[in-house]
Amino acid sequence: MIWLLSVAFAGSGPWTIPSGSTNLYLGLDQVRYDQVVTPSGRRDLDGGISAVAAVGVFTVGVLDGVELEVVAPWVRSRHANPDGELCTGASRPDDWCDVTSSLGNVRFGIKGLVLDEAALHPVSIALGAHVRSGEAYSQTRGRLTALGEGQTDLGASASIGRTGGAMKAGWYQAGATVRYWHRLPLTTTPRKVPADELDADLTAVISPVARLGMGPLVSMFYRLGGDNLGQDLDLTDPNGFAALAAAQLKVGGQIAVYGDRGLTVTAGAAATVWARNNPSDTLVLSVGLGWYRDRSPEPPPAS
Repeated sequence: MIWLLSVAFAGSGPWTIPSGSTNLYLGLDQVRYDQVVTPSGRRDLDGGISAVAAVGVFTVGVLDGVELEVVAPWVRSRHANPDGELCTGASRPDDWCDVTSSLGNVRFGIKGLVLDEAALHPVSIALGAHVRSGEAYSQTRGRLTALGEGQTDLGASASIGRTGGAMKAGWYQAGATVRYWHRLPLTTTPRKVPADELDADLTAVISPVARLGMGPLVSMFYRLGGDNLGQDLDLTDPNGFAALAAAQLKVGGQIAVYGDRGLTVTAGAAATVWARNNPSDTLVLSVGLGWYRDRSPEPPPAS
């Protein structure tokens, strides 16, 4: 699956925006990797895979403490050497290294606060329900340049976080989110494919001055079952990659500049530090612009 840093920027942590407020985030992500981890070691991808994604995230506060979020990425993924042996060797599908360009994993989510720092609790905690779908690119899910597994998932999330003052004029914010995804099957023979999945992200921002924030980012996913990459993978099976027991952990950092009129510019980078049946050297770069609009003030009562 093409992992997008913009999504982690836009929706991490337990915090929600007030009722009637909106936030629009537009981001551009660059993803690249050259090697994958197999049980027998790392394997070179003969030039590697690169992808560019334009990501839109829209959030609206429907009640105080409850928000809805929609994520829609457009992704283009390509192999650097489509005429090489890896792409044209025996048993390779004809379109295995073709350029894949499509709407990516669309996600809808609702998140609600169950514990709020504003009510003098030590932390904020939120629970969420989510649907994500890659049906738009399902027909290309068997390619080496695939954008993901090309099916629909149902998810539940729990988030925890805290904010506070730091360094006199500054502030800090730290949050973590864990999600469980029940993955609707592409096939159930001889078992359900893909297996269910856990993912999590941890972000922290410290702002020494009001207009600048920076901090670390950690993200991971872990599929709860599947095959190993290598001799168990049937390249002619469009569900081959979805059947892998895949996992990956990335670590990186982010920086944000807070402007006037609710505008925020963000940039970040993350890289793989551990993987299983997945790319071992993924590098993700991201830039984006967020626009927050507060709810309109209530008109004064008529005299």
